[in-house]
Amino acid sequence: MTNKYSMPFAPFIGVNHHLQSIFFGCALIRDETANTFAWLFETWIKAMYGRHPKAIITDQDPAMKKAIEEVFPTTVHRCCQWHVMRKAKEHFGVLYNTKDGFENDLKECINCSLSIEEFEDAWITMLDKYELHENNHLRLLWNIRHQWIPAYFRDTFFANMSTSQRSESMNAVAKIWLDAHTSIFKFVMQFEKMTHNQYEREDLEDFMTKDREPSLWSDDPIEKDARRIYTRNIFSEFKTQLRATTGYKLIELKKDSLYKISSISHSSTSRQWMCTYIVTVVRPENMVSCTCKLFEFYGLLCAHALKVMHYIEIYNIPPHYILNRWTKNAKKRIPSNSTEMSDGSSFCRSRRFDSLTLEMQKFIFEGSKNLKAHETACQIIREGIDTLTSINQMFESEEATIKEPSISLHRIVISQSSQVNMLASECTIKDPPQSQCKGKRKPQRFKPSIEKKIRVPRTCKQCGKKGHNIRTCKEIVDEVPSNDPSFSERLEETDDEET
Repeated sequence: MTNKYSMPFAPFIGVNHHLQSIFFGCALIRDETANTFAWLFETWIKAMYGRHPKAIITDQDPAMKKAIEEVFPTTVHRCCQWHVMRKAKEHFGVLYNTKDGFENDLKECINCSLSIEEFEDAWITMLDKYELHENNHLRLLWNIRHQWIPAYFRDTFFANMSTSQRSESMNAVAKIWLDAHTSIFKFVMQFEKMTHNQYEREDLEDFMTKDREPSLWSDDPIEKDARRIYTRNIFSEFKTQLRATTGYKLIELKKDSLYKISSISHSSTSRQWMCTYIVTVVRPENMVSCTCKLFEFYGLLCAHALKVMHYIEIYNIPPHYILNRWTKNAKKRIPSNSTEMSDGSSFCRSRRFDSLTLEMQKFIFEGSKNLKAHETACQIIREGIDTLTSINQMFESEEATIKEPSISLHRIVISQSSQVNMLASECTIKDPPQSQCKGKRKPQRFKPSIEKKIRVPRTCKQCGKKGHNIRTCKEIVDEVPSNDPSFSERLEETDDEET
């Protein structure tokens, strides 16, 4: 998506504790080169207080890949699986139709391999079965397997994301607010509205989580424990895993330490999902590890681990399996180090503002429960404002006596027409030039094949040659009488054919 000046819109998309897609930030960039992406990522690190992302999902843009390797050396970079498979489908259309079972075997090899070794063995077996060792696109997919195959990323937390679907969804939302005719000023205004709408949805879900208690699916104590800990949407995901335990059978391989979990086969179960998992238990620490690696990838206990935990009578979620970002208290963590918010920090005021916002959310929630609490909260706020006003006035007066008289700065006024007016001088900010970006060009109407056929050239009825008609024929004698009936009839026939 681009704006009025063809500047690509580069959003940073993530997921909050309610599984809602959210904007972390965005940028309008001049082009899509590696240097531009490197600048964007370096600026992003500054905005994030120097923290690098743990994982990132993008498309297969080589310039972006190069920039990520340079700026985010410790970040796990993954290519969108959906984009890779969509391109593969364009190359494998003939194979899907001629090689019976190839499509299902390919999907099973990609999605059901629990380890790197298992995937590589399954891939080679598939090539042998269908005699596809010489297929060029399969070779390409094999060479870049470490960039998109799920087995290579099961040990990394991706919040259960393997595609850029959330980014595509947020782009669709952004197109409601922004379009190719949006100026930079309007872009800022519209993006603020968009983020405000995002905050409202998150606040509503926060309220629903605190105000309403989800129903239980079973009498299992671990489900009650999960309801107490997780937000509504995360608890719904937990219930899905808990329900799935009924579709597995358990075999104890080694007492109190090793278990085999297999799917209960029935007619509605696809062969693709008839997998076997190994769950390892370490007592008394209550460490439970499954070969599916769902906890490492998603941050939630899988159905296989829950099956074993119920068998060995663990009825509460161990603290080391509670990911704070999925809990009701995810937003209550505030900076504990006062030096991070000291006046010497470049981002000190924003950090102080963030910490107070989190505390005020709890204050408002408690103060709105009943009339007495509301009256007390209002009294505390009034007294607090008076106290803070006195502190700030005293602090400002002390600073004024210490600091030297400062030089007055020019007053700057920015108008919607991008004019910057100064008292001392005037500077005009012009519109940026049009960007030459990648991606799709100006959309054109789809033409069916019948419209794309070669047009038959015109034939002149005067000389019989092609490429012109009787009106432009050079062999017509200039002295043709204007009242010649035969010539007028031929002109009329030519007009009828052209219309």
